[in-house]
Formats: sequence, C-alpha cells, structure tokens
Amino acid sequence: MNLQQLRQTFLNLRMRWPQTWPGFEKVVDSALQQLGHTSDQALTPRFQAMHACIQDVAQKVEAFGNQQARLGKEPDYHNRLHISDTVVALTTLLLQQRAVDHRSARDPLSGPEWQMLLAICGHDLHHNGGFNRFTSDLEAQSLAALKPVMKHHGVWEQDQAAVGHFILQTDPSLVKAMHLQVRSAPFDLKDLSCQTVLIQEADILASALPQIGEDLTLKLSQEWAKLDTQKSQSLLSVPARVYFLREMALFSSPASQRLGIQKLVDQHMAALLKSA
Repeated sequence: MNLQQLRQTFLNLRMRWPQTWPGFEKVVDSALQQLGHTSDQALTPRFQAMHACIQDVAQKVEAFGNQQARLGKEPDYHNRLHISDTVVALTTLLLQQRAVDHRSARDPLSGPEWQMLLAICGHDLHHNGGFNRFTSDLEAQSLAALKPVMKHHGVWEQDQAAVGHFILQTDPSLVKAMHLQVRSAPFDLKDLSCQTVLIQEADILASALPQIGEDLTLKLSQEWAKLDTQKSQSLLSVPARVYFLREMALFSSPASQRLGIQKLVDQHMAALLKSA
C-alpha cells in the first residue's frame, strides 16, 4: 500500500463513520490478513496468546465505543475511528518495513509485529476524551485497562512489558526524543526503540496528513472544549499546527521514508508558513 492508497483507506473509513461503521473487529481482521495471517494458520503458544488478546481487545474497543456513542459520550477524536486509523497506519508501515527488509508481505507475523499490533489496538483503550496532566497520564490508564486482558490470555511477560512500553511512549511529548535515539543506529525491528518509533508514527500518521489531519485537529479541539476552552482553541492556530508538524509529527523509520511521509509533512508545513 502506497501513500495515496493509505490516504484513500483513511477516507473510506470516514465515509463509513459512524452510520455504516463495520466494527473495529473487521478493521483488525483486515490488518491481520494483509500481514499474512490466515484463520487456519498454526501459531505457537506465545503468538496464539497475543492473537487471542488482540481479538478480545478489538471486541472491547468496539463494545465500549458503541456504548459511549449511545450515551453521547464517545470522544470526538479518541474514538474507534482514530484507533482504526492507527491500525491501518501500522499495517501499512509494517508492510513497507518488510519490503525494506526483503521480506514477503505474506510472511507470518513475527514476534515484534504481534507485539506492535497488540499495542496499537490497546493504546487508547477506554480513553475518556481528556488530555494528559502529566507525562503518559492517559496512556497509563489505557495500559491499566489492558493489563488484566493480557494476563487473562496468558500473554508472555516479555510481550506484556514491550506492549506496555509502546503504549506509554505514545504520549506525543515523548516522540522527538525517541526518534533522535534511533537515528544514530541501524533500524532493526528486533530493537525495542525501533518498534516504538513505528508505533508512534502509526499513532500520529493520519493527523499529520493535509486535510485529514486538519479535520482531526478540529475533532481534538472539540474533544478538549468539554474540559478547557482555552486549551481547545489553542490547537486551531497556524502556529500550533506548524509546531505539531515540526516537533511531534516525525517520520524517520525506513518504512515511513519509503512511503514519503516526511516529505509530504514538510511540504504541508511550508505551505502553512507561506499562508500565515
């Protein structure tokens, strides 16, 4: 999937949201299929535990979001659509990384890929539509909701630790330091820091794109308006958008470079600065 196809997939999701929404479980099933998983595929006990946990988390995300929507409380930004965006983005990045690493798109998922998919499915589990009051505040709450689910399915301790690390690092304020950390060494998905960068890129990818990203900024502003009007309005200025693109919307992995995301972000930022 190239960048144009990824953008179209994001748009297709929006055409279905929320009236004809297919369900988050279907988004996850599609991701697994694209990454080479089939229903009759034999998995090791370790991978089976993560697979079962992913399916359970997908159901919980959909059920919770559906319940909140019926109550008129589903967040404007941190909702099932956003989590679906991140799953689609991560799937695309992993397929690009496979191409970089000369692996087939149909290869079975590796351990790091299972870890990352589980993390991205659960990274905003039970998000309340608020904002962080300290580093990784809401991320820690999502992780707390995910931990008993991982334990229930027997996810191995090493995988739980990796997933927890990824989720806590999705706090946007931590993105720049992680990208700087991986730039000085070869990119290897066996390395926890490199995996973390892909998770961060997937989390922010849709928000970094022109038009789609600007609409998502508006949705985030609407979400925050329920708690802090001034903070909500601060998101909507051109300087705020430029700051986000320059400091948080970073794409340094070989996968994102292959897609040309950073080039598009730089062009978008230049256009905003010119219009200001």
